[in-house]
Amino acid sequence: MSTLPPAPLPTTPPRPTTMGLGVLGLIALLLIGAINYGNNLSFLLAFLLFGLWINSAWQARRNLAGLRLQAEAPQAVFAGEAGRLALLSMNGPGVFRPGIVLELDEVTSTHGFAAGTENFALPLPPRRRGLHTPGPIRLYSEHPFGLWRIGALFHPGVEWLVYPAPRGQQPLPTQDARPEGARQARPGEEEFDGVRPYVAGDALSHIAWKQAGRGLGLFTKSFENPRQGLESNWLDWTAVQAGTVEDRLSQLARWIVDCERLNQPYGLRLPRLEIAPGLGPTHQTACLSALARFKEG
Repeated sequence: MSTLPPAPLPTTPPRPTTMGLGVLGLIALLLIGAINYGNNLSFLLAFLLFGLWINSAWQARRNLAGLRLQAEAPQAVFAGEAGRLALLSMNGPGVFRPGIVLELDEVTSTHGFAAGTENFALPLPPRRRGLHTPGPIRLYSEHPFGLWRIGALFHPGVEWLVYPAPRGQQPLPTQDARPEGARQARPGEEEFDGVRPYVAGDALSHIAWKQAGRGLGLFTKSFENPRQGLESNWLDWTAVQAGTVEDRLSQLARWIVDCERLNQPYGLRLPRLEIAPGLGPTHQTACLSALARFKEG
């Protein structure tokens, strides 16, 4: 996130809701009745309701004015998976903002913002492969009585990368040749090399349960063998037998996931791009990002 504090969200002028217009009509009827019949109690009730009606407009504006939001780039996911947009709200001390509705990509949620800073997240619906820009987020408040609505618009200004879905039936290309003196990895020789997003089919014993328990999502532990001497696999665009561009990218993504699962170093060859062989979360992210950003032609 940026170190500069964001500016308060600009708000729209308060507008009466359907209920607010109904209450205003009721006030008008009370005034007409009070004038016709000279009923002082009706006058009192009408003016009290009108004062409440006016005050609720100020309360609605106060509930949203001055709110600051800051967004963090969502974690990359595979196509077909939902994401999460992490947000940070900044409030003045002693200010609580209840009942604020947030709308993002046709998904609506209601949130109450506590005083000070608060981290929360909004769900992102599944998207197709590529680079996406979430937003804008529409906020509105009808607090406290639902008589007035005030709105605001927040542009997160972040990018969301969606990898191709890892699927395909073509077997993983293998290299059987080994340098002299190389040997297979033995149990217990692997070293922890970080975590990567969980993919269906990963062993349950490799799931990072600590991250899952913190509500950060499912991740799989990645290991590497420092003594590994197997030759690197080259995952080549031209070696994929699938027909469409998206099918080819999905097959390459499947191979990348399989190589990481098997602890097998691999390189990636795409038209106009080559990534040297490697292994581990950083290398996997670089390869999957290249597939996500791939443009034909």
